[in-house]
Amino acid sequence: MPLKILVVIEKNSWVDLHIANSLELMGHSVTRFYFGEYISEFYGVKRHAEQKEKNIALVSTIKTLRDHDGLDLIFCYVYDDFLLPKYAKELSNLNIPMVNYNVDMPSQWYRQIRTAQYFNLMLCAQPDYMENLARYSKKVFYFPMAAQTLFAKNSEALEKKMYEVTFLGTALPSRRLLIAALSDTTTPLSIFGKYWNSSESARNIIRSKEKTLSDIVHYAYPRLCAEGLNKVFQSLLNRFYSNDKENIPVAIPASIIKGKFLNNVSVLFKESKINLGLTRYAIDDPNQIGHCQMKLRDFEVPMAGGFYLCEKSPGYDQEFTDGKEVVMWRTYPELVEKIHYYLRHEDERETIARAGHRRALQDHTWEVRFNKLFLELGLSTN
Repeated sequence: MPLKILVVIEKNSWVDLHIANSLELMGHSVTRFYFGEYISEFYGVKRHAEQKEKNIALVSTIKTLRDHDGLDLIFCYVYDDFLLPKYAKELSNLNIPMVNYNVDMPSQWYRQIRTAQYFNLMLCAQPDYMENLARYSKKVFYFPMAAQTLFAKNSEALEKKMYEVTFLGTALPSRRLLIAALSDTTTPLSIFGKYWNSSESARNIIRSKEKTLSDIVHYAYPRLCAEGLNKVFQSLLNRFYSNDKENIPVAIPASIIKGKFLNNVSVLFKESKINLGLTRYAIDDPNQIGHCQMKLRDFEVPMAGGFYLCEKSPGYDQEFTDGKEVVMWRTYPELVEKIHYYLRHEDERETIARAGHRRALQDHTWEVRFNKLFLELGLSTN
């Protein structure tokens, strides 16, 4: 029996495509409530009335859906930046199963602790800091990202690949440094994404002093307990000070920059001999082992039938078998060695890609994820 689900998300987001659309493809009835432009949008004192009005509208929408057609589940992708504890509590009192998803646990695990107690489950896309979030929650539930099965269409290996080694993604500083280093070798690269041929920094984030003060008041102590003084102090320094040298983009050879990929990205993954996965969120220097986290791309590439050479992140070796379904790397010399090895060994590379594709279809579709969630919540879909 189809479920009636409200999805509370940001506008123009990957969440709409992967969460809301996937639920609809499963046959469920989905209503969308767009709370703002992006998940970490800060309202502050000047916009508090607007924030309150949106929270009231959310409560009203949920009550209307419940009273007219019924409502089986509220699926949220929100931070405390938007959802106020008073209204989260009011929603909890409606006795409709309610979950909230965090897809940046390594760096943003704490941004839902003020409202976590009002959700039936806090969903965690990465295993990092789950035990810390659990202190503020009724229950945490491991809910890794996944891939849509549409990525699996026409996933057969192509007789001739258009690209040797590709990377698709935004030109973050850590990625610029690594791609620049690879371009100095004999690695045949093709780079797609934003900011690669621009002097604009992809990490040009403007943080207001008011938001920083708010974060200190609400999250400093929980973060100190979970992460330690050094990490929190460094995070605070990054808010107030910037290193001008770090803000100067590293030059990337124009010949390897291909711009935005306008077709379905699954086509690119299939047309590439090697797809690079760069998953670090901290430590930009490619000569050091980075702090990494699982990304959406980590499931999309195998689902499309592409060979994936991915920077190893916590938990990923539980989702795919290293060396058999994907190939993982941790150090820059290891990456270079594996690139050239798998360019030379086509049969082995294609065998791994096929195995990764089978594993993705079996274990890493959004349908698999949601069916486990429904079972955990006791929601019947029969």
